[in-house]
Amino acid sequence: MLQYMLDTAICIYVIKNYPPKLRERFNRLAEQLHMDRKQVLWVYMQKHFDGILAYINGFKSQREDVRGRIKDARLYLALLRGMIEEEEQHANAGIGHESAETVGR
Repeated sequence: MLQYMLDTAICIYVIKNYPPKLRERFNRLAEQLHMDRKQVLWVYMQKHFDGILAYINGFKSQREDVRGRIKDARLYLALLRGMIEEEEQHANAGIGHESAETVGR
């Protein structure tokens, strides 16, 4: 239970602070791949969802423990929420969607 609370605290921190290094990584990759940064995040997150699904389907022996994949998936979901909230803040401030994508560069 304590580990779950710590994981939740990390997710809340990520949502509120959206660390600049993570923002820069997603913005850089999005620019290089001509994608929205939420799409880049989805690619990273999908790896963990695939591992979780494999575990559910009976593949118990994986390179990474399923609990680690769940923790990482929660973090990516928290990052997604942070991206959405950041974009909404920029839209409400009249900055526009494209400018919100380049914040932190």
